[in-house]
Amino acid sequence: MTCEQCPNGTISAAGRSECQSCPSGTYSHPGSNNCSECPAGTISKVPGSTECWQCAAGTFSSAGSSECRNCPAGQFSEAGSRNCSECPIGEISKDPGSIACEACPAGTHEVDKQFCNLCQQGTISVAGSGTCSPCDAGRFAKDALTCEPCKGGTFAGPNSSSCENCGLGEVSLPNSATCRNCNDLLVRAVPDATGQTCEVEAMDIVLGLICWMTSACFCFLFLTGCFGRFPISDVSSQGDKVVITTSIAHYFLKRAHPVVSFTGTGVPNLDSTSTWKVRTLSSYQITLHGEQASIPLDTSKGQIRLNFPHPFLCMGMWRCPLLGWCLFFATATVTAGVAGRLMFSLTALACGFGFCTGLLAFAFRRRQGFFRRRSGSFGVEETIHSPKNIPITS
Repeated sequence: MTCEQCPNGTISAAGRSECQSCPSGTYSHPGSNNCSECPAGTISKVPGSTECWQCAAGTFSSAGSSECRNCPAGQFSEAGSRNCSECPIGEISKDPGSIACEACPAGTHEVDKQFCNLCQQGTISVAGSGTCSPCDAGRFAKDALTCEPCKGGTFAGPNSSSCENCGLGEVSLPNSATCRNCNDLLVRAVPDATGQTCEVEAMDIVLGLICWMTSACFCFLFLTGCFGRFPISDVSSQGDKVVITTSIAHYFLKRAHPVVSFTGTGVPNLDSTSTWKVRTLSSYQITLHGEQASIPLDTSKGQIRLNFPHPFLCMGMWRCPLLGWCLFFATATVTAGVAGRLMFSLTALACGFGFCTGLLAFAFRRRQGFFRRRSGSFGVEETIHSPKNIPITS
């Protein structure tokens, strides 16, 4: 008797009289004394296998397995795989046993490697995206595919699916996140036809200039009335009258006969007397009247002064006293601002510039009178021609 070799797929131990089949998941070669496990990724389905078979794509097996298992949804495998791989971000496998993953189409995003969900409103995605991206402010999502800029006159916040129109009196440039109110400017403005820029109301500019000019005139005349003093360039007797020449226009009304006083003339008869009555000859000349006016007088310095509120009643232009002009310009300023519905900021700015202009004009006028008195150039128009001048005696 001789020992026989066990056939493929069987084994026997020493001293055994028969061969035993290898169990499922194992295999053997002729003459083997033990069974070998099938490597991972291969199987042997029946006992007594002589070889292992590779698992198909979409399945996997561990070492010593008798059957291949399908990869779960969200995973895939190639042929002969010992395990399954997760789908990359943005790709899915819907069914178990998938051999490859599919990319999510544009406008969707991957969920749990198994589903592609539509992007929410205001977000977009490209093909194979794991998440959706929000649109920036000023842009909106169209069909979850692209972010498009808002046109002029509209706006959009972040994550917007559409653009909203600006409110009444508001404008915006293309690709804007917010709208701008035209009334934020100094002057009133209205949106243009495209809703992108503010068009200034031309009438507001005109009314603003009126406010500036009228407030400047009011300030100048009001200061002139409050400081009713005029520098003297000459006091002399001409014929039977005493004529006073001022270095700046005094604005005394022709029909008015104001009562004035003198200061700083250096002439006792002028400074010591409290008041004098005067009459207007021209814009720069007046005459003294009364018994005191018969005294010969001569000086080229000092000031004529009217006590408040007499300047507002006795001074003026075109037969209208300063009080009337001040009321007129004040009313014109208020009317231009209120009736013209100017914005408060523009009215305040125009009036502020106007008051500064009036103050500068008043200061310049007084300074000009001082220099003219020193230089002796007054531009005085002679209005009295007497056959002879009475010599001044001291």
